[in-house]
Amino acid sequence: MSLRIKGLGEVIATLSQLPWDQPLEEWPEDEVLTQMRGISRHVVRLIRSNPKKPNSEVFAVKETVPEFANREYELLRELNNRNAPSVEPVAVVEGRQDANGNELPAAFVTKYLRSEEHTSELQSQSTIS
Repeated sequence: MSLRIKGLGEVIATLSQLPWDQPLEEWPEDEVLTQMRGISRHVVRLIRSNPKKPNSEVFAVKETVPEFANREYELLRELNNRNAPSVEPVAVVEGRQDANGNELPAAFVTKYLRSEEHTSELQSQSTIS
């Protein structure tokens, strides 16, 4: 099975350079980004779109099963299309295999949304009666 990345065209080239043949828990971590990561029941890594540029866009990558990754991707796309406050889905990566040919979980990628940005967005969308 070959690696498949479904998502935003302009980001696919960036994502294709990541070490998809390794489990996320083995990916190197950026100390600053690690401090920004919250609690999750899945393995999650925050990555920069350009590791050489500290101000580059940050993505959250989560390992999960393909069904859930695709469902979450489509749901978040629909929420974004409706201008509902949510993170922006970027891609689903399937067909991952390690160096020995063992299957790895699918990955779901979103743009990272800092908690203060999320709170601000939610507040701007709400109305006070």
